[in-house]
Formats: sequence, structure tokens, C-alpha cells
Amino acid sequence: MLALLASALSGKILPGIVSYAFKDNEVLKLSGDAAISYVQRMAGGYLESRQAQRLIEQIEDEVIEDIGTFLEAEFRAMRNGDKVLVVQETIKLIQSKSFYDTAIQVGLDPRRLISRYDAEIEQIPSRLRIGDTRGAKAISGYVISKFVAIVGLLPTFTRDGLKAILSSAEEILDRLKLVEVELRTLNVKEIHERNEDALLYRQKMRKKLQSIDVFGIDSRGLPKRYDLSIAYVNLSLSAGAEYEGLSSQKVLANAFSGESRLIVVRGEPGSGKTTLLSWLALKIAEGRPPLELSEMKDHIPVFLTLREYSEKELPRGSGLLTEQFGVAANIFREDWLNDCFREGKFAFFIDGFDECPQERRREVSNWIGELLEAYEKCVVVLSARPYAVEDVHDSRLQRVVADFAEISIEPMSAHQIKTFIDSWHSAYVSIAKDDASREKITRSTHKLRERISTSSSLRSLIRNPLICSLICFVNADRDGFVPDQRGELYQLAAETLLERRDVERGVKFSGNVSLTKMQKFKILGVISEYFYQRNSALLPTAQLAVRMKEYLPSLGIDGGEAVAVLQYLAERSHIIRMPTPGSIDFSHKTFLEYFYARRITDLHLVELTSDSFFESDFREVALFAFAVGTAPFVAEVLDCLLKRIQGVRARGGDYTSEILTLQTAIQEASEVSPDARAVARDLLSSVLPPQTQDAAEELAHAGPVILEPLSTFARVEYRKYWEYCVQALINSFEDDAIYSLVPFARLSDHQIDRMIIAARRHFVGEQFRSVLAQECKTVTELEVGDWSELELVPSLRFLKKVVIRDFSDDWDDAAIGLNASVEQLEMVNAYNVTNLDILRSFPNLRSLTVSSGCESLEDYTSISLCPDLRSIKIASLSFEDLDCLRNCRKLEKLDVEECTAILNVKPLNALTRLKELYLPYSSQYDEINLELKDLSVDIDIDYLSSDFGPTRDELALIEAIEGIDTWED
Repeated sequence: MLALLASALSGKILPGIVSYAFKDNEVLKLSGDAAISYVQRMAGGYLESRQAQRLIEQIEDEVIEDIGTFLEAEFRAMRNGDKVLVVQETIKLIQSKSFYDTAIQVGLDPRRLISRYDAEIEQIPSRLRIGDTRGAKAISGYVISKFVAIVGLLPTFTRDGLKAILSSAEEILDRLKLVEVELRTLNVKEIHERNEDALLYRQKMRKKLQSIDVFGIDSRGLPKRYDLSIAYVNLSLSAGAEYEGLSSQKVLANAFSGESRLIVVRGEPGSGKTTLLSWLALKIAEGRPPLELSEMKDHIPVFLTLREYSEKELPRGSGLLTEQFGVAANIFREDWLNDCFREGKFAFFIDGFDECPQERRREVSNWIGELLEAYEKCVVVLSARPYAVEDVHDSRLQRVVADFAEISIEPMSAHQIKTFIDSWHSAYVSIAKDDASREKITRSTHKLRERISTSSSLRSLIRNPLICSLICFVNADRDGFVPDQRGELYQLAAETLLERRDVERGVKFSGNVSLTKMQKFKILGVISEYFYQRNSALLPTAQLAVRMKEYLPSLGIDGGEAVAVLQYLAERSHIIRMPTPGSIDFSHKTFLEYFYARRITDLHLVELTSDSFFESDFREVALFAFAVGTAPFVAEVLDCLLKRIQGVRARGGDYTSEILTLQTAIQEASEVSPDARAVARDLLSSVLPPQTQDAAEELAHAGPVILEPLSTFARVEYRKYWEYCVQALINSFEDDAIYSLVPFARLSDHQIDRMIIAARRHFVGEQFRSVLAQECKTVTELEVGDWSELELVPSLRFLKKVVIRDFSDDWDDAAIGLNASVEQLEMVNAYNVTNLDILRSFPNLRSLTVSSGCESLEDYTSISLCPDLRSIKIASLSFEDLDCLRNCRKLEKLDVEECTAILNVKPLNALTRLKELYLPYSSQYDEINLELKDLSVDIDIDYLSSDFGPTRDELALIEAIEGIDTWED
């Protein structure tokens, strides 16, 4: 309901809000965009105009959200389309000049306004042909009351006073969120005196949570703090096998709607646990929780960071609410605090269970149990790294909650990464001081996207939100510069995770371990070597401790500290971890490969590197070795490898995979002699680019080594080889081939785009859509046969026509994004589809055809969401109500000849632009009062020759319409 309402009303309420805010009824004549332009003109500089625009849009969002929540709760039986139409008509009434003048005269009194406009309100349901008259009137009354209550709380906006108003924007929004309208009396509740403390509390919470700090990296001028509300993106969440396949929103909803009042959010270091908790608490503080958590709107959010209590008592009593504000703890009145604790409706967000010293975790568990026992209406959300989740259950918690809901944060998808990068940079654009700074950040965004599409090393790193934000910061701070070599990238990431983040955040390890950066890197190198020697991804902690006991003395560390050192690195870094008690693995295989490469180059193991270089399991280690190795080390290894490949070439053997791997490694090296580069180029030119289909197919079998080299041929001079390069990339069946195909998609070649779109099932759907499909600019028509293909539509930005054919899925509970470029939609044999809600994705649709095979389709109300339709053809016995066309005022052609269930055609009289009309019964044309410029009538020849045929006058009419000179034929 909310999405439907937002689609219908977005921008429509803005003129009314602006007119009342600035006391200027001339604004009522403007469109939503023009109203925003008016606000921007009234503002001063760029930043002030952006802030003013954002405030007005937030006020509109508040109105729409409250109306949507009201309609969903109170009018479930009423059709969604009817509800939207009533709201739209009421908004039109509100934004009339006469209503404005009356509202000012009666002091924005909703009861007097509703009484004055009772006749107009009464006409709305009859004009819209809505049977539920009482419900429609109640909706109109609510919308009027809500609107005048909101605008009544706004200060008078003036050019001179706008800056002061914007400085208190948060307070204005907070006051608006406390406005309630009672359904039965339609009276606006006054904000009681006691709510001033609630307002102040929520303001303090917003100020505390609305910014994110950047840790672990030096700044060259960029602020190390940015706006959470702008930068936040929805993370991938999971909750066990029984909820497999559910969206993150559904996972969140299930966790908060279950019986358990304890929700544990688990995730690896840097996965976004703190950000998720902060965002949820912020949304509740704003009174705008996610739709899935709407029941939490009235809870009091409390955000506590456990690392701050590592050496002090946990908060109790009034301190639960006040200690989080530090020196401002005593600003709340005692009677308000007492009221809060009596009601006990809290949402405790407790961050960093793993950051609490292990010896205190039992105490913290007991304390959480006390909270759950003391406040029966409260919910506790606790974040922890996986190794610490086992400590959550202890005696007190087991008595209070039989079980707790558990949510896991998963690595980001390609689409989330793109959204994260855009949102992150938008947050910094919003605080930039001038146009030059904003332009610089915008340019850096484009550069980073380009780097990600060409760097597999970068893509493997940024699936973690912490590392992604780190890369974004480096990119923006250094004017679009991100290290090119994978060695530099992983050095940067490893230093942040191992050295700086915990120190800057004030996190203390519960043990007595203290290691230098060099010692940490050396130890991890030995650990990675031990993993490789045993060809294992998971090893017992005790087994590793034996090896560490032997090695640590060489670093000046007591061997008896081996277990403590392993525990320290597992708990406080993202490099190694303890997935289960008593075992250790690397958080990501690339970290294992990076540290093993460092170990190899430290020991100058040239023979081992050259002997293993072309083994598939060693490939990434080899690339890292060239990236981090010294020039002499790289030169020795390269000399051995070139001699080996030249020997294979001399014998007539296949060396395709080897030379491709070596070429990639050479690109990673910081220094390679010109002679060695020349030899490598000569070998490479003999296998690339592929020049026939057979060569492309053979090259595809080489695997991931072809990806980066092939992408370099997406240039005009290689046009005749594009087809074969694309064929090889597609047939490699490598997920990362998507990124190598991007340069080819950007060529705007129709044949190449068709090949890419035809191969969509070869790749992960979301990744294909968000990274590759959007680059295919020549695709203007698409035929889809299932939901996964339909999801591709929003990504094709130049798409004009969609044909849904032999479609066996349904879309009753799902939605795709908008595509404003689509103008034609055809549906043929969409067997299980019951509604046309898909139309909300095509706001600029011009032509709609529903052909045979759509017998399950019963709900056509969503046609009203497409006011720009020019042509509609429907061939379905289930289509019977033409009311859904009332909003299609631009309709020129309507063909419903096969819709024999249609009985009432009078709604068509409102469609004054109709030129062609085909109805199921000839008698229905008598009910049409339009002066149609071009009315087409199909007449059966048997009718003309029958005894019941037309009279002479009727023949004359038909002759005039059809332009027929004679009936002899």
C-alpha cells in the first residue's frame, strides 16, 4: 500500500506544503518540481537550497507514510486503487486556492474545514464510482486533518529566516512525527507538555547516531565522519535454513515479530553490525522504522556500546537511558524517566558483545537477562562476532528466553556494493563545502566504479562493508586514486584490520598480548604457510599452537604465549577467525594467499614459486608474489618461467593458459625488465585475440586466466574480433567474466549487446543486472518468460518494449524496480498472473496489450497508475470494469472487443482524446457521448444481410463514419 501511495503522490503534495510554509498561494499552481525550484530560489547558497529541498521532501514523505499506515490499518477491505484515488482527489481539493483561503480564515481548524467542504467530500466517492461512501469520506477527513495538522506546526518560511529554520530542521521533523489524528473524531491531538522530554530524547539520539566515524586510515583533508541516513544501504541478512531464500526485509521482520525478545546479530569483523544497529536505532528515534518494524515505532531506542563498559559498571536504573549521552545525562525530568520505566517499552541496541573482555561476558549476559525480566515489553538487539555468540547463552538468559532469534550478516552482493559506493559518496557530497569539492567527489565516484570493473583484486576485497568504506575514503580523499596493485590494496586492508581500527575505536583485548605490526605480519605469514603445507582450509587451534610455539621465540616472544597470540589475532582481526571452538581458518582465502606470498618472498623461495606457478591452486599466490616481491625475486622467477614456456612453444605444445597467467602476473609487478616484457608480449600475441569461433571455444576452457587479458581488446581497432572475445568470455562460465564483458557492452554494438543479453542465464542474476546489463544501450526490446528475466527489465535503461510471453510465474508478492523508458508492454500466455501491479514499474507506458492466455488475471486497477497510456488492447473474459481507465485521460485507442463481461461503458465518456474504440456489443456505442474524431466499428456481413439489419438512417451513419460510398459490395 505504501509503495503504491508513494508512486501516486510523490511530488503531488509538495506545492501545498510550500504554499502554506511560505504563505504564498500562487505556489499551488506549480508542479512538484517547480515547487522545489521555488524553495531553492528562496534559499541562499547551494548547501542551504539542498537542505531546504530535503526538509520539504521529508515533510511530504512523513505525510505519505502516515496516510499509508492509516489506510493499511483501517481500510483493509477497500480496494487499494480506490483508496489511492480518494487520497488523490482529496489532495486536489486541499491544493485549491479556495481551500487555502478558507483554511487560513478558520485558523487551520480541521473540523471546520471538513464541515465547510462536506459537499465536495461527499461527491468524491460518487464521482469515482466507489461504493464504500462512508470509508471514502473517512479517508478524505483523515487526509485533510493530517495535512492541516502538519502545515499548522510549520514555522513561517521567509527568505531571511530560512537559515534559522533549517538549523532546527530536526526539531521540526520530530514535532511532526508526534502529530496523531484520531479516526473517530478526526481531531488533532495537541503535543502534551510531558512529550517535550520525549522530543528532546529523540533529538539527542538522532544527533548521537546520525554520523559514522571512519577508523584505520589517515585523511588528507576529507572529514572522517559522514551521514548514516544518507550512506546506509540494506545489507544481506540470513537466519538459518528454515528462512532460506527470504529477502533481508523478511528476515528482519521474522526476527522482530517472533516470540523471542532477544535478537542476536552476528557477523564477521567489518561486516556492518554496528552500522545496522545504529541505523535501526536511528530510524526508531526518528519515528520512521522500516516497514517491517512498524510495531517498534513507539519504543524508546537505547544504544549502548559494550567496549565503553570494559572497565566500568554496566548501566542500571535511569542510567540506562541517560548514560549514553555523557555530560548531557541530567537534562531529562525525573517524572518523564519514571514514566518510561513504568511502561518499559524499550528497544535496547547493545553493540559489541565480542568487544567486552571475555571474563565479563557472563556478567553482561546476566545483565541482559535482568533487562528482559524487568521490562516485559522491551526488545534487546545484541551484536557479536561468531566466536562470541556461544557465550550469549548462560544460566540467566536461558531462564528468561528459551531461545533467541539470530540474524547473520552476509557479504555484500555486486548490487549492494554499487549502492554502497553511490550512497557513501552522496553522504560526502552533502557535507562538501563548495561546488568544486562536490564535483571532485562526484568524479572520484566514477573513477572508483571504473576501477572496480577492471580489478578483480578490488572486487574480492570490497564485499566487506568496512573495507568498502575504507576504499571509498581513500578514493575520495585522494581525488580518485586507489592503489592499482593487489599487493598495495591488501597491505592497506591488512594494516587497517590488524593495526589501527581497534586502537582508534578504543577496543582492548582481554589478554596481555602486545604485538608490533611487523610481528603480526610475520606470524600470519607462518600460519598461512602451515595451512598451505597441509592443504587445509581449517585447522585445530592446538595444532597451530604447536607450530607457533616453535616460531614465536624467533620474534622475541615467549613460545608459551602461542595460544594467547592465536586467540588475539582470531578475535581482533578480520584476517583469521575461530568459526567453531577449537579451530581456526582465514576469513577469506585471498588473505591466506596474500600472507603466504609474503612468506615466500621473505624467504626468497624462487624454486618453489617457479615450480608451482602454473598450478591452479597456486595462481593467486603467484600473482601476490609478483605484487609484493622484490625486483630481484621477480626477475629470477620470471626468467625460469619464460624459458619453460618457450620450450613448450618450441615443441609445438599448448601454452595458452601459462602465458595468460604470466602476463597477468607481470602487470602486478612493480618492476620488470624491458627485454622480459618484450618476450612475454611476443608469446601473448600468438594466442590473443581469438580469431575464429573454434579458437574462442578453445580459449574459454583456459578458465579465469583469460578474463583480464581479453577485456583489453574492447577497442575499435579489434572490431572484427569482438564477437569471438565475447564468446570466449561467456563460455568460460566464470562469474567474474561479467566485469570483463563490461568494456564490450560499452561499445554500443547491437550484435554484442544481443550476445550478452542472450547469455544472462550463464551468470548470477543480480550481478548480471547491476553490473553488466545496464551498459547494454542498444537493447530496446526484450521478451521475458519468467520472473528472473523480468527482473532484468529495470537495468536496461534504453528499453522501449517488453513482451511477457509464456510466463508461468506470478508477481503477486514481488516487485521490480522502475524503468521509465519502457513505452510498450505486451502480455501473452501469462498463466498465473492475477493482477497488473507490474505496471507501477513503467510510469511512462504508452501502449498496453493483454492477449490470450491470461485467464487468471482479475485485478486491472493498476492501469490507473499509467496516466500516459495512448493505446490499450485487452482480450480477456475477466475484464469487466472500465473504471480503472478513468485516469488514462490521454488514451487514444481502446480495444476491448473480446471482453464480453463489460456491461457499463459510461466511464469512457471521461476519455475525451479517444480516436479508436472497439467494444464487445454494438448497443454500447449508444452510451458513448464523446465526439470521437475517428470511431472504428466492426460490422459482421451477416448482420447487414439479415432481417434485423440496419435501417436506412443507420446505414447513413455507418457510411459517414467509415467513408463508404456504396453498400453494393
